[in-house]
Amino acid sequence: MMTAMSKWMMSAVFGLSMFAAGSADAAPAGGPRHEARGERVCEKIGCTDAQKAELASIREAVKPKIKAEREAIRGLKKQIAAEYRKDRLDEARLRDLYKQLDARKATIEGYRRAMRAQVHAVLTPAQRAAVAELKERKGHGKGKGRNGRGKGKGRGQGV
Repeated sequence: MMTAMSKWMMSAVFGLSMFAAGSADAAPAGGPRHEARGERVCEKIGCTDAQKAELASIREAVKPKIKAEREAIRGLKKQIAAEYRKDRLDEARLRDLYKQLDARKATIEGYRRAMRAQVHAVLTPAQRAAVAELKERKGHGKGKGRNGRGKGKGRGQGV
């Protein structure tokens, strides 16, 4: 079980790990906006040029690994869809495909955790605290979704 302090530290590291992740885990439509998120966080907490370079290096090292896993996930999802198109489901095949899909997702999460640990090592204690504060404040704004109007994109008309 994680202690409150370790949860707090993970929250602190998470914000900057998003900088390190950059667009590696972003959808193609995300584009430069996702990379800019990390830059904005770095600006708020006062990263040095050396830290920015090291964080960029961390991101670039993991980016191709995550990209390869995401491509494999897309392929598995296509195979799953093909199985559902068939007249008769092959449940054993579907179980296997879903196991592979889960394994790929777990691999990506492992890369992200390792990246968070690397980012944590780059930051000073004061910067970690500042990231944690930013993380804690996030979500206390207008509400869920787009401009506080629910689930976004016009969905979620109640309940």
